[in-house]
Amino acid sequence: MVRLFARLLLAAMAAALPVGLALTSCGSGAVGVSACQQIELARCQLAPSCDPTFDVTRCELFYRDECQNGIQNADAGGDLNAQAALCVTALQGQLACLDAGNSAACLSAVPSGTFCNEADAAATACTVILDCPEVLAACAYLATPVVDAGSDADAATVDASDAADDAADASGE
Repeated sequence: MVRLFARLLLAAMAAALPVGLALTSCGSGAVGVSACQQIELARCQLAPSCDPTFDVTRCELFYRDECQNGIQNADAGGDLNAQAALCVTALQGQLACLDAGNSAACLSAVPSGTFCNEADAAATACTVILDCPEVLAACAYLATPVVDAGSDADAATVDASDAADDAADASGE
């Protein structure tokens, strides 16, 4: 009886080992998933102020999945959720700039002449909300770090291209 129990226990342990290894290897290692979701949800909800035909639901569903990759700047450091809250507040401040125009607060948040690479245009309240939140000081940590020319320059090009494609996908283009 003891031998049978020992064999069953040994068989159960042998069967559980691959399952245990598989479960521990399922993590993505993504950094800032919740922070990403906070920011992108806010951007999705603010976007109709800039484009009345913007599909908020499609955007929210897209970023629910896309944010599983986390924030691309793994070196952002600090409490990413606290930084995300500040970024969301700054993005909401851009909504006020749609009506206020060139107020002092708006100009200090996005100085005149700031360029938005994703929109290939000067940064305005709408381009900041829709395309380049990283131009806001509170959201600057979102920018993917510059890659040394000798390292993964191709990966940086792919990341920039992916970011533009993601924005187009989220807006339904």
